[in-house]
Amino acid sequence: MQDLAIRSTDLHCALAGLGLNPTFRKTGAIDVYLRSRRKEKKKLLSYAELQGFEPTLAPVTGGTHEAEEWTLESRSFVRAMLDDAAGHGAEIVFGTPVRELLSQGGRVVGVRTPSGTIRSEKVVLAAGLHSAALAAQVGIRLPLRGGRGYVVDLAARPGFDPTIPVRIKEHRIVVTPLEDRVRVCGSIEFGNENRPVAHERGAAMVDIASTVLPGLRGRRVIDQWAGERPCSPDGLPLIGAAEGVENLVVATGHGMWGLILAPVTAELITEHVIDPGPTRNESDWLRPDRFTR
Repeated sequence: MQDLAIRSTDLHCALAGLGLNPTFRKTGAIDVYLRSRRKEKKKLLSYAELQGFEPTLAPVTGGTHEAEEWTLESRSFVRAMLDDAAGHGAEIVFGTPVRELLSQGGRVVGVRTPSGTIRSEKVVLAAGLHSAALAAQVGIRLPLRGGRGYVVDLAARPGFDPTIPVRIKEHRIVVTPLEDRVRVCGSIEFGNENRPVAHERGAAMVDIASTVLPGLRGRRVIDQWAGERPCSPDGLPLIGAAEGVENLVVATGHGMWGLILAPVTAELITEHVIDPGPTRNESDWLRPDRFTR
């Protein structure tokens, strides 16, 4: 998984060099602990040392600094990818959910939508959590569960915003300064994927973040949402072609690694579309039919 992440970071950098990753930048980050830890693999930095990296930090027990960390705003990345795809001739259709994978003789030949049928020589199934129900129609078992994460965007306040991402380790909360806002995100919550969003969870994350970064307290909330991360039982994504089903390539199950692994996933999918045979060492352990009997 680490090798995939490193390769994907290189691809993110390449996209940025082409002007297709407008908010991607190397920032570094700090991990902070609010309580003493019994065992630690490496020596923790003191509060004073951490404050040298992030001046707005309140007193904490200790932490670490990670220089090789990059920041990327998700919506800008998706928008840039859509614009580039359209510029290369792709037709992008919104508000048209896929209801059914059309198969014929063990081959997927297209999809059915409320607007009609779309025939295709290749179909890439990348529908997040909804990929499981569609894959089941052609005999592929994708045992996905939604790991809900929360995002709260706070209004920027120059001079009081953190300068680099701060990860609050005990609570799995990340605070990231962006160009026009500060993003507080985290949590992974399992249960009924169709339940209403619990806005109090987002408020609780902001409260915790404000104890570590007091400058966040009392900020106006400009956006808040929650999303279901598609999680696989073994924690690995499901990428590639499934045995016995031709013309279908799957890309889902990334959990919390979706944005990080997006470029390398696209690279792997492209190889499977162009050359259906296994082309990378990752093929076996990422194959989407590994849970299908």
